[in-house]
Amino acid sequence: MMAVARYEWQTMLRNRWLAAFALLFAILSSGLFYWQYAIYQGESGIGISKPTSILMNLVLQFVPLMSLILSAQSIAGDKGDGMLALLRSYQLSSLRYITGKWLGLCAAMTLSFVIGIGIPLLISLFFSSSSLLQLLTLFFEGILLIGIFSAIGLWLGGRMKGRMGAISSSLVVWFFLVFLYSMIVMIVIQYIPYLWKKPLLAGFLVLNPIEAIRIGSVFIQGQGELYGAEFVNWQRTLSGWKGIGVAFGLSLFYLFTPIGMAAKSLKKGER
Repeated sequence: MMAVARYEWQTMLRNRWLAAFALLFAILSSGLFYWQYAIYQGESGIGISKPTSILMNLVLQFVPLMSLILSAQSIAGDKGDGMLALLRSYQLSSLRYITGKWLGLCAAMTLSFVIGIGIPLLISLFFSSSSLLQLLTLFFEGILLIGIFSAIGLWLGGRMKGRMGAISSSLVVWFFLVFLYSMIVMIVIQYIPYLWKKPLLAGFLVLNPIEAIRIGSVFIQGQGELYGAEFVNWQRTLSGWKGIGVAFGLSLFYLFTPIGMAAKSLKKGER
């Protein structure tokens, strides 16, 4: 398993897509931070500074895109160039193979994320009203998104026959979760009886890891009022160890469910 992780790490460091995403993060985050800071001079909204809010949206949109594309095309490439067949000859189980690839991918993409967004984060810390808690939350949010969507990308890529199919499916999933999902939820929730609106809204938010992480990041910073009075009540309910337990359980679910599905999909392909 660790041999697969090392191989994936070394392969990803030579991947131009990884360097391109690091450069994209650096350009967008630096440009958006400078633009917002020049206009607002680092003023805070409701507890969260505008530069930090801009960077948070950037992370929530582009980290899943990077993770899905790179992981999906990686495993699809292994299937296409015969590397997967070679690894199977060593009696390596599908689960160990997927886990090794996931570890290598996460390590490489975390490095890209740190390089691409680390400098703007430091600038935001020293030259704006952003707090250390806000920036640490943003950093942890990015790493968690990398882990979750790398696992989802491996599952998607394992089901596709070629790299183009893997990349196309990744783009469709990314566009749906980032842009369409929240609009669909807002439309559907209007037609649900009032008694069921709150529990179903919570369920809809949990089903999408991007929305769950967005809300969780706001709750950690104690800014639930950004989304309304009901979210303040949820924030109070999930404060302390209860919130930590829920967040930990959801993170494990988001991470290991697609890894298990990817391993199962590859195992079916062996038959």
